[in-house]
Amino acid sequence: MSYNRHIIFSLLCIFQISLSTGSTNQNKDDESIRITPLYVPEVPEAVRDVINNELLKQRSEPSEEADLSEEEKEELELVFEYAPAEAGCIVSYLRRPSFSPGDEDYRFALFAGETGTGKTATARSIAQKMTTQSGWNYKFLPSTSLLEEHPKQTALRLRKELEAATSSGKPTIIIIDDLNILFEDTDSKYYDTPTKMLATFLDEQKNNKEIFLIGTMINTTKLPKFFKDKGMFNPVKFNMLTDPRIKKNILRRYLTTKYTNLDAEVTAAFLCKELEKIGSCSGRDLKTISDVICEIQSIDTTNKMPILMIKKASITKAIDEYLQSKEELQCYLEDEKE
Repeated sequence: MSYNRHIIFSLLCIFQISLSTGSTNQNKDDESIRITPLYVPEVPEAVRDVINNELLKQRSEPSEEADLSEEEKEELELVFEYAPAEAGCIVSYLRRPSFSPGDEDYRFALFAGETGTGKTATARSIAQKMTTQSGWNYKFLPSTSLLEEHPKQTALRLRKELEAATSSGKPTIIIIDDLNILFEDTDSKYYDTPTKMLATFLDEQKNNKEIFLIGTMINTTKLPKFFKDKGMFNPVKFNMLTDPRIKKNILRRYLTTKYTNLDAEVTAAFLCKELEKIGSCSGRDLKTISDVICEIQSIDTTNKMPILMIKKASITKAIDEYLQSKEELQCYLEDEKE
């Protein structure tokens, strides 16, 4: 094969890379795709290595935020607006480390709270702000995706992912979701466990201003002792929503979009009164209720308009259905406990 044909072949392979990265979502779990040309013996090994390394590099770059719809970005912004103040300050700190004097080695934040209180969404919102506004990278690691058959293998998998993030050449936010799953090995007989590996990594990155790790977990009672001893036990607590005015504001925002709006009769006082029925709840509960409200209103609306007008009756009906489902779930849990 002549030199010109080598060049043409390389360009065709690079074109193939650009096509394949357009379907990254279908292969996002693949570590890499090896390109096998038709005439293997005649293709220089160096060319194939360069092409495959470039493909792997492109796939390792965070792209999730670029795939978010406008509605998803607005929802993340809403969650961030009502997140604990300590979580909001992380953005200010990352943009200007002197924002919090004395905490120059602040490299790790733990978000703790019940399911649906906004821990993961807040972490993703912080990452979204830093990637789009400050040029940071973003790596999201669900703990379940790191689990292997043995703790040592899980630790090695975790180490590999963390090292990949630190070698990207750009400031990077790492989010480990459901961190408590990795902490279940605290009493393991193995020396190399995910818990110890993570603690070692955080020690190594203490002075690295280009790495920030956020972990989310439900229960902090199982936080390993040496995490507490190293001063890492200062979780940002995400609580259930109790203030009717805050719940009203969140529900109103969910129901006021370019596709939906509230009828004039749906006043702030009405929303507060209805939401008092449900007591404490999570932001996820309010999102679920808003979806049910829109579904009920869509079924009850005979004249299809460009914008769905939400009536009082649909809100009341959706909240009553939510309370009934909650009561049925509680009865089921009690039966299971017995």
